[in-house]
Amino acid sequence: MPLNTPRQGSGFNRLRDRVNAPRKPTFLDSWRMENFKSIKSAEVTFKPLTVLVGPNSAGKSSLLQSILLFAQNAQRNGRVIDTQARGQIILNGDLVSLGSIKESLNSNSNPDVDCLQFGGTFSLGNEFFRSVVLRQNRPQANRLVWDVKLSAIDNDDYSGLANVLESKATVIQEGDLIEEIKADRTNGAHIVAGNLIQNPRFSYDHKALVSSSDGKEIKNKKTLDTYSAVSFASGLPLEGLVQKPRIEILLQLVLNEWEDVFRGYGTVDAVLRQRENSRGNREELFAIYPSIDEALNQAVNAFDTLLLRPSQQEEGEGSLSSVRNSSKRLLARQLVDMSAVPWKTISDQMADKGLSESQLFQYFDAQADLDEEIEESIDSEIKSFRERFKNLVQERFSNVPEAQAMEFDERIQGVQRGRLPGSSVFEAVDNWNSYLTDKIRYLEPLREVPKAFYTYATGGGINPQIPLGSRGEHLAQALYDKTPRIYPLPGNLENKRTIPLIDAVNLWLPTLDLEGQIEVVPQGRQGFYLTVGTHVLPMLGTGISQVLPVLTLCLTARRGDLVLLEQPELHLNPSIQQKLAEFLLQMSQVDRQILVETHSEYFVTRLRLLQARDENMGRYIKLLFVEKSKTLGTQYREVETNSYGEIQEWPKGFFDQASNDLRDLMKTIAAKKIAKGEEKK
Repeated sequence: MPLNTPRQGSGFNRLRDRVNAPRKPTFLDSWRMENFKSIKSAEVTFKPLTVLVGPNSAGKSSLLQSILLFAQNAQRNGRVIDTQARGQIILNGDLVSLGSIKESLNSNSNPDVDCLQFGGTFSLGNEFFRSVVLRQNRPQANRLVWDVKLSAIDNDDYSGLANVLESKATVIQEGDLIEEIKADRTNGAHIVAGNLIQNPRFSYDHKALVSSSDGKEIKNKKTLDTYSAVSFASGLPLEGLVQKPRIEILLQLVLNEWEDVFRGYGTVDAVLRQRENSRGNREELFAIYPSIDEALNQAVNAFDTLLLRPSQQEEGEGSLSSVRNSSKRLLARQLVDMSAVPWKTISDQMADKGLSESQLFQYFDAQADLDEEIEESIDSEIKSFRERFKNLVQERFSNVPEAQAMEFDERIQGVQRGRLPGSSVFEAVDNWNSYLTDKIRYLEPLREVPKAFYTYATGGGINPQIPLGSRGEHLAQALYDKTPRIYPLPGNLENKRTIPLIDAVNLWLPTLDLEGQIEVVPQGRQGFYLTVGTHVLPMLGTGISQVLPVLTLCLTARRGDLVLLEQPELHLNPSIQQKLAEFLLQMSQVDRQILVETHSEYFVTRLRLLQARDENMGRYIKLLFVEKSKTLGTQYREVETNSYGEIQEWPKGFFDQASNDLRDLMKTIAAKKIAKGEEKK
């Protein structure tokens, strides 16, 4: 076995089982809005295909806009730090433009209320837990419940920004609460006098309290931290700073670095493996400390190299990341070589088995697993070593001014996160933020008019939230990409064969009663030349240019993605509207979540028919009738259908005009026939 490969012991096997567990996709369970536009207070729960219908200006688009608001405030990798990281939300961007807080407030709300409130419930899905190390020894949350309250900036109601006034994130596992972080805006009044380092990632105007659960109910406990500054992602706390004496921060840094020595290996295996590596790289045998006490004294004596190291301002670094920079971490690890300590457990094993240390390494390396008692024994020794070191350092430096000076401890991502109060919440918020960044797909209701040429995407690439452009303007460029991928295919939704996107779209076209095959050819500075059959789009009418971006966007969506569509049926004849409903339902059956706003009675009626034919389709489809009143504002009412696809209680205005017109037509025809009959008499 290569020396850099961890031996697959019992801990590794348990971790491997969790990593290899069946993948569960992410899912947006519910969304809450309060005081937003025409909405006073409303909550919506979702199914894989959720369809919004109702009169114009009832508030259908408001739901989509509120989701897009948080999606456009999600942090992207490599993104320059902007205002939202300091506890502010940008109201106007690529996905939605709301103007200002004043313009976004419900006009009929209490005049004393000047805040917008949003919240939701999000099923995390295990594919988002990328740091498998953090999942090894603590509960894995499977649901995030969050709430954000937004207010105007410094009483400027017309600013394009909003303050995060309050923010709360709670993580749940199988219905049991795990942790909660609640951040409040305080205008910095809570900051303790001391070494205040301004970092643009953190808002010093907010503090956050971490609470944990007793299994069912969140309880505040004295041992839990209050974060003195918070960094936000989509309005929720993602990272935190704690003010502590410098000695506490550095002690934690040292203890964390020592523990990281053994990550990925069993402890005995890690010690022997590091010794064997060193043995092979030196002429003389690896130097072992004379005793455990000698190793301990060396570490304590060397601690002042960290303690007296210049602070961030003195170094001129100006960044809190220097608390954990590589030089400090290296110094912390080098206070003592944990693999060179003469652990009694290893000596006992050598004596018990009559083996040299090198032979013992080979012996353990060949084993499928280690005796748990051996691992527990050395783990107990190391724990005792760490505790003795901590007590000796605190005793020796208790009266040293540099040791007691207040500083900020950066509690952020990385190997430290799994040991922090609130670490489960931080990880869940990170996953939620990644979902908003990478899993939201949007297309505006008014797509590009039919064109023969589509321009190239410019300006640093394509936004993954609008991969075809907000109006489908990058459709041809997406179809020209020949990179093979797995796409659901007609009659084979669980297809595992990779094909180019354009081939997948061409296979779906006949299911919508659209003839011809799409071809895309680049034509220099003119852009991409797109044809269907032998014709360019302007020769085929408006409908196909409107439905192609919808079809393409849904196919490019991956498992766990949320696709937001406004009026996908525009300019389509009734038959294609019905076929489009069938297509979207099939996409929702392969772990894509789709939220549709529509005015099409044909679309909705076809879904009812499909549900009548197969009762199992009810688990995928939810119809929401959106209506507005002066007293209640916008309400989202589920339209219940029975096993026959019949609507149990028709909401007023729910596609009843056609029925009313048909009834009036029949009455008019009957009246005319009666009148003619009387004339003949």
